[in-house]
Amino acid sequence: MFDLNLAHDVSSFASDFFIIGSDGGETAYAVQKSSGKMYTFPFIGMSNEEAFFCVMISTNF
Repeated sequence: MFDLNLAHDVSSFASDFFIIGSDGGETAYAVQKSSGKMYTFPFIGMSNEEAFFCVMISTNF
């Protein structure tokens, strides 16, 4: 996953996020670093502002 984030220069375009996957096409799935919430955003036009909230990820099971 680190390689994916480096390859797409996520730290420059959407620094609040860490990409964890994709839909196999244009959409990235990412975790917001500060909150642990999961978002989607486009690979092309990637930015913090383009993120769309999906789900809250919890480690309290």
